[in-house]
Amino acid sequence: MWIILAFVALAGAVAAFLRRRRIAEHLRKRRVERAREGLQQAQVAVQGVEADLQPFLATGAYIPERIRRPFEAKLTQLVDQSLPEVSRVVSHSSDGTMQDRLAEVLRRAGELRKVLKERNDKYVKKMVADHSKLLVEELMTDEAQRMAIVRDDERNLVIAGAGSGKTRTIVARVRFLLELQVPPAAILAVTFTNKATGEMQERLKQMGVSVADRGKDGVTVSTLHALGKRVVQAAVAGPISVADDRWMDSLVASVLRDAREARDPQLARLYVNAVLHFHRNEDERAPAVGGEKTYRTLRGEHVRSIGERIIADFLFVHNVGHKYEARASWANVGAGRDAYHPDFKLLEIDACIEYWGVDRQGRVAGWMETTSEAYRQGMAWKREQFRREGKVLLEFYDYERTEGTLEERLQERMTKAGVALRPMTSEELGKTVGDMKYVGSSIEKLLVQFIVNARALRRTPAEIRHHLKARRLVFITLVCWVSRP
Repeated sequence: MWIILAFVALAGAVAAFLRRRRIAEHLRKRRVERAREGLQQAQVAVQGVEADLQPFLATGAYIPERIRRPFEAKLTQLVDQSLPEVSRVVSHSSDGTMQDRLAEVLRRAGELRKVLKERNDKYVKKMVADHSKLLVEELMTDEAQRMAIVRDDERNLVIAGAGSGKTRTIVARVRFLLELQVPPAAILAVTFTNKATGEMQERLKQMGVSVADRGKDGVTVSTLHALGKRVVQAAVAGPISVADDRWMDSLVASVLRDAREARDPQLARLYVNAVLHFHRNEDERAPAVGGEKTYRTLRGEHVRSIGERIIADFLFVHNVGHKYEARASWANVGAGRDAYHPDFKLLEIDACIEYWGVDRQGRVAGWMETTSEAYRQGMAWKREQFRREGKVLLEFYDYERTEGTLEERLQERMTKAGVALRPMTSEELGKTVGDMKYVGSSIEKLLVQFIVNARALRRTPAEIRHHLKARRLVFITLVCWVSRP
């Protein structure tokens, strides 16, 4: 019995050992197979880099960074990340063919990395040596200038301070290209100022270089703006004009002249609003501050809130006769109530305006000395007085002010109620605003500077409206009108 049990245990141990051995062999084969696939991929990648670099290797040409850097990164990833794992598997393998292939891939990859690292530096040194008579003896450039001149990349960024010889370097680059047999008509030198253009042209002419001028072939030296004009002119049939520094001033002055002469009613209204709001320094959408503060209207009255001032000024500039807080003798005041004074009485249609100091939920501001419920009861009582007497009540709300729609609602509801709105003319406005000439000139300057900045930032009228602050709305609306397509 014991012999049988020992035999069974031995058989189980042998079976487990053989099973582990089969698993280990299976895993080894899988690792070898993956290593073979990785080696094949690496070999294909190295061959691809070799093929793409062959034109540069065959001619000794400069390898552009656009090509060199991705290849260098690809080979670095292969040698430093992918192939080490393959190498570990292959080193424990008895497959001599794989070992030879791995060694060959590593050798070729290392050679390519060395080429990519050193080729361009060797090219620069060779060009400097081959053209030393021009670069050193004739043009007397220093080492940094010579490197900038002969580098043959698709784009070269050269950073240098004032007085370091940037113009000399560009002139030398032109001479170097001509010495390489580049046609003069294929060379373009671009500057930012007319002074730099003239200086570069003069230096090239002194060296006997043909410079393009009035149909004459040669090296083209141009400012960026002149080049842009040439490109645009080539694409259009008729002549084009270029805006100078005074173009924007003239444009804005012309538009504002049309506004003052009311040639366009909407533009005239925007201009009047801009003038009227010129000296305002409060944010007309900010929450009310309360207290004993009052606000002076254009007519010289003092009202209790910004919203009431907006309404008073709207009535004034639209020539709507009104009285502020006139007593409503017809109201049924009764015991316990003082006389009722609506915010504004409109004289032409026997209507009144009430400006309710509530938000969209009917709540009053925290600084007010009444509760929201008591305020709403007061609103209901006032509405009942108008209903009982059959009189017209035009209602406006503080939330319309904070949302920036109060003036729009004034225009809409008063027109619907039959109130005749006749906006002030520039002449009438001049009598109200004593420093009209100063204000108009200041607005013109602000418009010019604002539009110049907006154009430099490539802002559209829609983007301008999106980014502006509430207190600048009137001015920006005028800006968007002036700068519209």
